[in-house]
Amino acid sequence: MSNQELEWDSVEVPSHWLITALLSRGIELSAIEAAIAWQFDRDRLDSTVLPLETYYRLFEWGSDATDDPDLGLHIAEGPPSINLGLLSYLLRHSPTLGLWVRNLAKYHRIFSRDAHVSYEIDNGEVRIDYQPIYLGKSEQRQDIFFTIACLVLHIRQIINSCWAPLRCSFVLSPPSDDTEISRVLGSDVAYSQNKNSIVFSSRHLRRPIKDADAVLYSILKSQADAILETQGQTNELVHRLRLLIAANLSDQSFGMNKTAEVLNMSVRKLHRELTARRVSFREVRDGVVYDSARSLLKNGDTPIKEIAYRLGYSETSAFSRAFKRINGTSPNAFRKRSRSTSS
Repeated sequence: MSNQELEWDSVEVPSHWLITALLSRGIELSAIEAAIAWQFDRDRLDSTVLPLETYYRLFEWGSDATDDPDLGLHIAEGPPSINLGLLSYLLRHSPTLGLWVRNLAKYHRIFSRDAHVSYEIDNGEVRIDYQPIYLGKSEQRQDIFFTIACLVLHIRQIINSCWAPLRCSFVLSPPSDDTEISRVLGSDVAYSQNKNSIVFSSRHLRRPIKDADAVLYSILKSQADAILETQGQTNELVHRLRLLIAANLSDQSFGMNKTAEVLNMSVRKLHRELTARRVSFREVRDGVVYDSARSLLKNGDTPIKEIAYRLGYSETSAFSRAFKRINGTSPNAFRKRSRSTSS
């Protein structure tokens, strides 16, 4: 067995969304367990991860069990419409589609080890390629159709509801009926190609992304870069945690329980991992709040009341006390000092 195969065998994929989709289609959990010889923790389905080969088998089995040859496409269309895990937070706040594409290719490998994503710009066209890393043992039709559909639907949300790529290509052999594939993707589709890809005009790269937060984007990108630098090291988990906290600061209910769920681990394991790194969840969160507050106060004219709300404080006074406790000065005084030193 090659080193690459050993690496592939160790890859685990968050799969709760697939389990949920199958359950919503009337498949019993016991039938899923029997099909893939897997015992789920029924109290923690939201944190389910599966070995990569098992995930592929489940997706293909689910297509047969639901009698839906286009299951991957239909799951991509359903709620949540697009879910790229932690990477979604960064992509959502990328200022333009061009940066969205660049960030997808650059950071995909640190959030998902089950595939390679790359892009190329040539002769006025952009091509995004998706290549699962695990080939040969299991069918991957549903995963490939699902991922390509997710990319198309996400870009469609950015551009407009009528947008479609110029063309799509698949390494897969053509299905007996590709009506649904053409409907969802809305473009010419070629099969038995060298790559799974979508192609669209490069003029769209300048398209701004609605509701993107420039300051939050800067914070999230810095955390993603830190993950990239520390990948495989003990500090990687802390940087993943910081990115997740930063993306959800305004949600007061987003505490340690929800964080652990998104990271696909139990609260006990997350606490144990942080303890081993000599840091607590509260300390990490306080650090993210403080760094975010400094960025928001230094950049732009966002009212302090709004900053407090965005950082999870229901009252401005509580935010001011917390900021002064850490920084030694009030938010307003910090903003005035920052402006005077930069002028």
